[in-house]
Amino acid sequence: GPPAPAARQAQKQQAESTGATSAARLPGRMAPRKSLATVVVLVGCCVGPGACADEEEDRRASQFGCTSFEDTQGFGLQSKIGPYLEDGFCASEEPTNEWEDIFNMCSAFCGEGRLPVPLGTPTNGLNLEDMDKICLGDGPNNVALFGEYNETLMRECRKGYMALELIKTRAADVVKEISLLHLEQLKFRVVMKQAIEAITATVSNEEFLQDLQLTDRAVRIMKYKERLHAIIDDNFYSLNAKPNLEAAMTRIKVAVAELANQLGRKEAILRSYVEDCGRPILAISAAEEYLLDICVQDSPRCLGDQTANGAVYHVGCCCGTMPATGIFDIVAYAEREARRLQGEDGDSTVDIGSIPDAIGIGIEVCFEAQWKAKSAKAALEEELRSSEQGTELLRMYNEALAAKYPIWIQECPADRRLAADRPPGAANGAANGTASALARDPLEGVAASLAAVGADSLENLRGRRAQGDTTKLACEPPGATTVSGLGEDIVVAFSKDTDDDLCRLLPPLTDGEDLRSTIDLSGQCEAFCGDEAVPLLLGGINFGFNHTAMDTVCINSDIVTTDQDRVDQCLKNSEAFQDVDIKVAAFIQSLTELNLAKILYESAVKAKLPEMRTKIEEEGDETLMYANNERKAEEYSAFLRDQVLKSVGANSQPALNYKVALDNMLVKAQALKDSVDAAVVAYTDFLENCGELFTGVGPDQEYLLDLCSQSSLACVEETSATHAGCCCGYMPYMSVGKEQTTVDSIPGISAASLRDGSGEARVGGRRLSQLPDYYDICGSVWQESTEMFEDFHNDLGEYDKSIFEAWLAKLNARYPDAKLCLFDPPEIPPTPAPTP
Repeated sequence: GPPAPAARQAQKQQAESTGATSAARLPGRMAPRKSLATVVVLVGCCVGPGACADEEEDRRASQFGCTSFEDTQGFGLQSKIGPYLEDGFCASEEPTNEWEDIFNMCSAFCGEGRLPVPLGTPTNGLNLEDMDKICLGDGPNNVALFGEYNETLMRECRKGYMALELIKTRAADVVKEISLLHLEQLKFRVVMKQAIEAITATVSNEEFLQDLQLTDRAVRIMKYKERLHAIIDDNFYSLNAKPNLEAAMTRIKVAVAELANQLGRKEAILRSYVEDCGRPILAISAAEEYLLDICVQDSPRCLGDQTANGAVYHVGCCCGTMPATGIFDIVAYAEREARRLQGEDGDSTVDIGSIPDAIGIGIEVCFEAQWKAKSAKAALEEELRSSEQGTELLRMYNEALAAKYPIWIQECPADRRLAADRPPGAANGAANGTASALARDPLEGVAASLAAVGADSLENLRGRRAQGDTTKLACEPPGATTVSGLGEDIVVAFSKDTDDDLCRLLPPLTDGEDLRSTIDLSGQCEAFCGDEAVPLLLGGINFGFNHTAMDTVCINSDIVTTDQDRVDQCLKNSEAFQDVDIKVAAFIQSLTELNLAKILYESAVKAKLPEMRTKIEEEGDETLMYANNERKAEEYSAFLRDQVLKSVGANSQPALNYKVALDNMLVKAQALKDSVDAAVVAYTDFLENCGELFTGVGPDQEYLLDLCSQSSLACVEETSATHAGCCCGYMPYMSVGKEQTTVDSIPGISAASLRDGSGEARVGGRRLSQLPDYYDICGSVWQESTEMFEDFHNDLGEYDKSIFEAWLAKLNARYPDAKLCLFDPPEIPPTPAPTP
């Protein structure tokens, strides 16, 4: 066995005194120290209080005199001296005489989430050249455990990781702006409702009606159009409704353009990142330390002693990491920090779980978007709540999202609840079964009104028709506009009872009325125009206009532009927004899948450490002991690769799954790039050509609804006619952000509240507002990820969950409003038993 410490010290002093070893400093070796304590050891006694204790510490500090050294392949990488290297030989000193302690020191040196590679055992070691073959490579012999060392690869992987983080930031900006656009659209809807209320109030105002009666019929429409124009200006321009909506659209365009820019600039880097960084490679510290020199094996010589000709055997450690997981370097705990990790009581277990990770969690796109939008969202919601209409629309919006995306909108249990207060009204609809506005029958208000008053008269009217009773007006809807050379194939529509009787004699549609009122006509107009167009009521119960006069408002006026080709192009361009939404959602879902695969891989590494440690302890020593000196590196590397690291190496299932997730992310990123590249062009055209009110046209090319006649049986196209009518000012900006873009700008007479199944347009009353089917990017991601999370938790079940819990803690630290329950196992309803 090795000589006793005192004998080794005496041998070293004798060698130095006889000149066997030069006092000049050798590579990897410290110059001999000639202290008083050394002299005291030679004479065999201690002088003064504490002298022996001081001597012992000094002796242990200079047992072999080894210092850090560079690698043998010229990369300039540095070694790090282990905390117990100078204490004595591996097999004769604690804690290096225990294999478990050596493995734990190696794990502490590497850090959590890395692959520790112990190079040797307490009884068998390797020389530096063999260690470097295993850790750095050996050219054509393919000995390297992690492939040939490439000093630029890790730097490129880090650039790829940061490129992906920047792309995620830009994606979060897009999600943020789209979510804020939805609220701006709600504000615009409030203004549209205020506009129709102002128009209704105008046509019901006695003073205004008297003024119109005193005006010549030929110019009466001009006075009415002036009032309409003033209402539009007051509501859409003076209150900044249209400019605010346009600004929101512009911010989306800027965000998408920046995302496209980053995807284009980082495309090559991202591709290399996926191809080259999804496998374990050698990791070094920030100080370029690659190897931990743990203990001396069989001679009092240093590992870096170049005069030893490979005859020096130590136990060492190097580390691997998969850089695509966001871990690029090692923590390199090795000096007396490792002692402190073990504790002063001599406990030999290094708590590698207490070693901090070298990298954060990265950006979570949806939570980043929420955080960025938080203040602007609060301000917009406050504006909406400042009016009754806005409060109602916001409630409906939140309830609609809760019904459509219950996973994303859910409340977390008290012990997992970390999110900000949920928007008012968003919880009860889904949780308590309260019917949301979208779930209600849009005609329930009308049905109630008819049941309360006028139901009999309406049934009588239907009865007369069933008996062949003729209508009062013998009219057909005009098949064209009155404007020559317009080039637009658009027509007039009748309501179900347009030709039944005069306006004031038609049955009521509003509770508390005996006959039809201007409010009823206003409700019909709203139904005809839908929720994305401004209803332009032309006339009322007591006054009206003929077709030609109505067209001065509805066709290429100072209120609306009539250009169906432009509207069609606007609707087509708005589909580019929808496509970007869908591609962003798919990209975010791939990032979520990548995160979960990363957690599983790191959990697998941590879970397999005891198994790896046992495998090396049981078979590694024998592999080294029986291998020929010239083949120790080859055989030990093959043993590590094929036996020890097979469950966490490049070909392990967790690593392959992560690589699949990386490849999928790249595919989704490329699809997103193609989408945003096309969208930037479409957005530009959309903003330049679609920011005004256009004449709304329905599925049957109807642009004008003839509601009823005031004072005669004359048809609307006749010069003497005085009819109440309705046309619509459609704003294409309102088509953005929906689940599906419609091909028509207004519902026209096909609106749900105007149907009765008879094939004729139904007389609709004032209906409950109905919002479009909004598409929420993050809601879609979580709603479509149930199976993915179920698989994740099934796979995680076999591992220690500490990595996952630590990731959640970091997520909460970065995003305090994040709902951690989104990452809980999904509640999958049981499959019903088959029916016998």
